[in-house]
Amino acid sequence: MLIEESIWLGQHIHGLPADELFPLCNLGSSTGYFRTMQQPHIEQYIFKEAHEKNLSVVHVDLKNAEGVDLSGNILHPEFQEILKRQNFKSVFCSNFLEHVVNPTAVCEAIWNILPPEGFIILSCPYWYPYHEDPIDTLFRPSVDQLISLFPSCKVIASHTISSPNTFWQATTYKFGVPFSRKLRLFLPFYRPYAWWKLIRHWSYSFGIHKASCIILQKQERLGNSIMTPSTITKDLSTASPC
Repeated sequence: MLIEESIWLGQHIHGLPADELFPLCNLGSSTGYFRTMQQPHIEQYIFKEAHEKNLSVVHVDLKNAEGVDLSGNILHPEFQEILKRQNFKSVFCSNFLEHVVNPTAVCEAIWNILPPEGFIILSCPYWYPYHEDPIDTLFRPSVDQLISLFPSCKVIASHTISSPNTFWQATTYKFGVPFSRKLRLFLPFYRPYAWWKLIRHWSYSFGIHKASCIILQKQERLGNSIMTPSTITKDLSTASPC
C-alpha cells in the first residue's frame, strides 16, 4: 500500500460516524507483522485510531497467521456465512483484488456479507509494478472501473492516489522494493520463467505509482430492481490504465 493511499483511506474512514462503520472487516489483511513492521503506515494511518478507541476491527485472510483473526476463503459460501454472523457494518479491502483470479466474484462476496447501508472501502493499484502474492493478475482498474463492480452503491468518495516514489526510488526506501529486485533484471538464467514474468510487465516500474481508491455505501435497490455485482457484463480482468 502506498503511504499516500493509507493517509487518504484513513482520513476518510475516520471521517465517517464510528457507529455506522464498526465492526469493520479488514479483508485480505495479511499478517500483523506486515501491517505493523513491513508497512507500518497501514497501522499508523488506518487502524491505530480504531484500536485506541476499542472499535472492533476483524482482520480476515486466507492464511492462518499471527495477526489474522479469521482465516478462510471469502469465495466459499460457508465462510461467507461465518462473516455474516459477525454483523460487520463495513468491509475494508485494499490491494487484494489484483491477487485473485476473479475479482468480480470477490466483490459479490463483499456485497453479500454486508447489510443495507453498509460501507465498502476499496483500493487497488492503478499503476504499479508486477508483484505476486502469490499471483498478480495485473488487474489495474481505474476508479470508475472499481465503482462499476458495485453498480447500485452510493459513492461517498473516490480518488486516484499518486505517490512521488517511482519503482527505482522505492528500492532505496525502507518500505519499498528491495535492491534484489533491480539485481534480478540481470539474472535471466536464474528461474527464467519468473524472470520473464518480471521483465514482461516492466513498464509499470517507470513513472509515478498510482492507486484507485473508493468508498461506497451499499444501496439495496436501484429503481425497481435489486442489483448486485453479478449483473456486471463487462470483463475487467484485463483492465489497465489508459
